[in-house]
Amino acid sequence: MRTIDEMIAVLKHHPGVKGLVRYGSTHDACKHRTGDYELFVVLGQRDPLVSSLHFFAGGLPVDLNLITLKEVRHLGRGGSFERSALLDGEVLYDPTGQLEPELDRLRRQEQRSLTVELSDHEVARIRHGHRHVFDKVKGRLDTKSLFCRYLLGANVHWLVESYFRVRCLAFSGEKRAIENLQTREPEIYAALAGLYATSDLKKQVKIQQALTQRILAPIGGPWRGDKVLAFGDESARDLQKEGRQVFRGLFGGAYNTGERV
Repeated sequence: MRTIDEMIAVLKHHPGVKGLVRYGSTHDACKHRTGDYELFVVLGQRDPLVSSLHFFAGGLPVDLNLITLKEVRHLGRGGSFERSALLDGEVLYDPTGQLEPELDRLRRQEQRSLTVELSDHEVARIRHGHRHVFDKVKGRLDTKSLFCRYLLGANVHWLVESYFRVRCLAFSGEKRAIENLQTREPEIYAALAGLYATSDLKKQVKIQQALTQRILAPIGGPWRGDKVLAFGDESARDLQKEGRQVFRGLFGGAYNTGERV
């Protein structure tokens, strides 16, 4: 295929194609000839062993993801790639009129789920995880710099996702997330830019620590080392109180965390 338009035309004329959804940075790919062209092809039936095809069309790499209408109908809540991409997508083709209502249903479901507060367990996991990374790199910046860079790099991505999660906002992919931060949180955006502008690991740690405090402020900031933190049942309404009781039952006053238990 010589062009993206030719590829789209071929798909629209295929009897098995029930819809096309463009997502991601496909507009930039066509306009600026950078990035890739990302497309969901919604089929009546598909080979269950093949979920995507990758090739070049018109000099652009194409990510062609395959899904059936039935699979769209059964997409559950959660952060799956398929769900996130379709929610962020633009319908290019819907010959039977069945696809757009399904995507509207997913969007309504997403809006309802975003209003649900985080469980005590999820809050604890987020607070613990973003603090724990600093405990893991402490004392290793000079001796295990590659490990530290790898860990800190992964933490940045998770921090950006956590910004949206703790504020009950939709995370619509990396590109949109950065654009949203630039508009909504220019100071956080500037800190991220500064983080990637320096190769000094100690400076990176300081910037990440400040970012962590700011991003996790709505849920009390990162875990403090003088506090007992409990993971457990997602449905528990006061998991931390239960955790403190378990701690007290195990240790009594024999182990001092600096916290009143």
